[in-house]
Amino acid sequence: MNAEYQYFDNSDCLRRIQRLIGSNSPPVRIDYLQTDEFLAATGAELLKLPTADGDNPFALKRIIALRWLFTGGNFWERQLSVNRLSSPLLGMLNIGI
Repeated sequence: MNAEYQYFDNSDCLRRIQRLIGSNSPPVRIDYLQTDEFLAATGAELLKLPTADGDNPFALKRIIALRWLFTGGNFWERQLSVNRLSSPLLGMLNIGI
């Protein structure tokens, strides 16, 4: 098995995460509280996990501006971790808490 599909010495971890996310319609998006968490480092697109993280060089400025309302970070950063869990914007973006 490839290393990007295996976390914490548990090869079934990714499949369980995908199954939990996919049990909702539309699928719940994931996000992260720290930029060094595994999804930020690996890339949710690679793992086929829906996210609203905006870590994309082609992300629209308005998406990044929206994320600044519930995250911290500098204007040049794309990896903006959530620091306001009570923000109603998380629910609007279908991010599961």
